[in-house]
Amino acid sequence: MKRALKRWWVYLAAVPLADGKSAFRLGRSVDLAATLKQVQEASPARIAKVWTMPTCSERAAHAAVAGMASALGEYWQHGSWLHMRTDQDADKGAMRSAMEAAGAHADWPDGAGGKCWREFRLDG
Repeated sequence: MKRALKRWWVYLAAVPLADGKSAFRLGRSVDLAATLKQVQEASPARIAKVWTMPTCSERAAHAAVAGMASALGEYWQHGSWLHMRTDQDADKGAMRSAMEAAGAHADWPDGAGGKCWREFRLDG
């Protein structure tokens, strides 16, 4: 019997903070809904938005996360959370560039119309 290949997801969850800042959690998962539920339960504030990107393997997901983590290194705080000023063009540009670069690892079955990331709706 062949073993089914698992789809790995890269996610970026945004939590708004005060004064134009947001905290972001970047990670990878096979079970996206369960992982985001755990992230929400561990977060003191409600996740406002989540972007997701499927990859074809754990290696591709790891490469996407590692590339973004490296590109956004100056923003990392509190372990797995990074903090940015979402009202600053430089910070928004850094995030946009990191997300575009990570998009090289995207594997949407339908091609996603050229978009690498899609919004994920949190229930509840």
